[in-house]
Amino acid sequence: MEVIWKFPLKIIPAQRIEMPTGARPLCVQLQRDVPCIWAQVSPERTDITGRWVYILPTGFEFNCEITGDYLGTFQMASGYVYHVFIHP
Repeated sequence: MEVIWKFPLKIIPAQRIEMPTGARPLCVQLQRDVPCIWAQVSPERTDITGRWVYILPTGFEFNCEITGDYLGTFQMASGYVYHVFIHP
């Protein structure tokens, strides 16, 4: 059986989040001004995998070799726009 879990993020350029091994990230969106990744997971999995998440503002230069897969974009009420990548 699979479920969808939420993983809150900090707005920093790079962070490592822990997910059950085999989790499939679905999207990134804001919930009450906090960016979150929603992922499909098997809750019975007890092994955990650390995944790197990169949150890059529009106009930020970056090395595309390290960022991984594009997950989505979110916009803050302040007007800042961020783009999220997750490394497999």
